[in-house]
Amino acid sequence: MRFSILLSLLLSTCCATPADNIVHVGFDLKPTYGTSAVAYENGTLAAIVHVTGNGDYKEAMRKLSMESSTHRACVTLTKRVGPD
Repeated sequence: MRFSILLSLLLSTCCATPADNIVHVGFDLKPTYGTSAVAYENGTLAAIVHVTGNGDYKEAMRKLSMESSTHRACVTLTKRVGPD
């Protein structure tokens, strides 16, 4: 539930930007909380939200941080908004 709030705030911030701006979105998921921020093309940085995880989130993060759950992957998503 709390991370749906994080995503909603993030999307509303990104959608409020002019169409010719490039927006970079970052998430930082820690063992007990998650944060998100937006970096705009003009160099402006905006911290969007900080959400404290509940017991289920903390347990999931504990399990994912185990050596047996380690997966090496890099994900990069790029979407340009506005005219090409």
